[in-house]
Amino acid sequence: YRVRPALSGKIALQAVQAEAPDLILLDIMMPEMDGFDVCKILKSEPTTCDVPVLFISALSETEDKVRGFEVGGLDFITKPFHTAGGLARVKTHVTLRRLQLEMHEQDLLLLNEIEERKRIEQDLEDANTELELLASLDGLTHNPNRRKFNLTLEREWSRLSRSGEPLSLILCDVDHFKKYNDHYGHVDGDECLKKVAQAIASAVSRPADVAARYGGEEFAVIMPD
Repeated sequence: YRVRPALSGKIALQAVQAEAPDLILLDIMMPEMDGFDVCKILKSEPTTCDVPVLFISALSETEDKVRGFEVGGLDFITKPFHTAGGLARVKTHVTLRRLQLEMHEQDLLLLNEIEERKRIEQDLEDANTELELLASLDGLTHNPNRRKFNLTLEREWSRLSRSGEPLSLILCDVDHFKKYNDHYGHVDGDECLKKVAQAIASAVSRPADVAARYGGEEFAVIMPD
């Protein structure tokens, strides 16, 4: 063991703040402040509250031992003591302390792993949501596509069939669009389809309405109720 002695409780408190030990052997009758007061301070500090404290004292009365446990001591060795017995108790508490630190480290690793898994799950959920959105949009016009149209129509048809409310559908086609495409080219033709899609979408104001690109130069609007 690497032992760091301290001549008083005040010096001991300064030393453990600089580097927390695995175990503290604490006398009770000391100058300036006794071991009970030192132990109270140790147990009140976040950096030392978990460090095991073993009292070593000539005090042998039951009330002294009880008080030692009450202020946070884990063990009480009465002077004079057998070296082998004292070392055995030191070894036991040092081993327990190191096991405690290992468990704490494992807990931190487990918590980090759980947080990482949560982050990955959230990323996957966000990616799935984005994929679902992309799968529902027409690549050119960014209006809902035929797939979204079919799903919405099937859902609303089923819902409104049960309630008996009306379901309206507009299906429209851009006349002579092939001639427009042949004359101006496909780039301008795409721009034309985008503007048609924007015009139809801007005319749909209710949240439940869906303005979709049905296919090619065909567009549809689903209007529940």
